[in-house]
Amino acid sequence: MTSEKVNIPCIIGVNNSNTSESNNVYIKIPNKGNEYKHNNQVKYSGLYVRIKVDDHEYFKREGDNIITNHYITVSQAVLGAELNIRTLHGIKHVKLRRYKDKIVLMNEGINKKGKHIVKIIIKLPSVLNEEQERILNQICEFEKQEKNEKMQILMENGKKLEKLNQ
Repeated sequence: MTSEKVNIPCIIGVNNSNTSESNNVYIKIPNKGNEYKHNNQVKYSGLYVRIKVDDHEYFKREGDNIITNHYITVSQAVLGAELNIRTLHGIKHVKLRRYKDKIVLMNEGINKKGKHIVKIIIKLPSVLNEEQERILNQICEFEKQEKNEKMQILMENGKKLEKLNQ
């Protein structure tokens, strides 16, 4: 078998649907497929090559957009944090001022056209030490007190409204 290097113009298409075929890239190479006769002339059909792109362990592609998950701690969610987000184009430093369920980085997707959507996931501790448990109990008590004060204000306002309606 012999091989020869040939420059072949081709047309590349990407299937962007949400089917199982969405990771396929199709390449059409005109006039390099099967031989056939048409009007007593020998012609060649187009040659189609399908390339399957495997899923990446970190990056997920949706069209020109990239989707990733970034895990943060409870304290980062409440107090904010400096995050180092891994993108296709390197590390981006992002300041998270308070918890959001996602961060959108414009022009950080495929070919710097699409978006890089970072889903923020709070990682809860599976085990608490005594100090952590004590601090969380203090926060819980504070929240209860704050809720009771708000309920008391609502009840007082409700009584004032009743007097006005009489």
